[in-house]
Amino acid sequence: MKRRFFSAACWAIMALGLMPAKPLGAEVKLQSPQTAMAELIVKFVADSEAQQVVNAAVQEGVQQNAGLVRLTQTLSDQLNVPLQAQRVTSGREFVCAVDINAMAQQVAAHLQRRDDVQRAVPMTTDPATQGPGHRNPKVLIEFTPDSNAAKTLAKALRESPESSSALQGLAASVGDDLDLPLTMQPEDVQRLVLSVEMESVIAELVERLRQRSDVEYAQPTFLLKPQLRRQGQER
Repeated sequence: MKRRFFSAACWAIMALGLMPAKPLGAEVKLQSPQTAMAELIVKFVADSEAQQVVNAAVQEGVQQNAGLVRLTQTLSDQLNVPLQAQRVTSGREFVCAVDINAMAQQVAAHLQRRDDVQRAVPMTTDPATQGPGHRNPKVLIEFTPDSNAAKTLAKALRESPESSSALQGLAASVGDDLDLPLTMQPEDVQRLVLSVEMESVIAELVERLRQRSDVEYAQPTFLLKPQLRRQGQER
């Protein structure tokens, strides 16, 4: 991921798999995934303008804080990734999250401009139903019948999708101008699901934030998972 949200610099094919077909509508709703917002914690340098905004938000609260809204929009524009302000901590840190649905909509809008794409539909979820973990922006793509992409996908499904060179070539073609790490999951001879790997996106955002002169430190949020102990294991 570089300065432009959509660039020709990189296309990472992280995984290939199969999913059951779903009806294609105006918008696809995912069924209550075990997920959470992909969050970042940022501490700005003490005398920076951004830190002054955060300090004010600690006193005034995050809700409808105009300065925090502007700061979030500025970071979104500079990083070219849609962000949402989440909260400020007692340590005067700024916590923001990637707007998963907005990113899916951006990716879908970009893919819709391809001649061989009949429809590209963002697969959105209701943030209120989220559980623990990261969720990935997903886009369901339907290729134009008889297009080379549809023919390539059909060939890949006749082979083993997990190792199909045809499918990998199709991924490179579809994503040659998407500078995002993705997974691919074929559904049928015309449709596949592209999923943005948020763990990689967050890691890249953290590195870019750390390079800013007004940032003291940046890190992703960490979710602690309970571990089961075997009988007799010491606590």
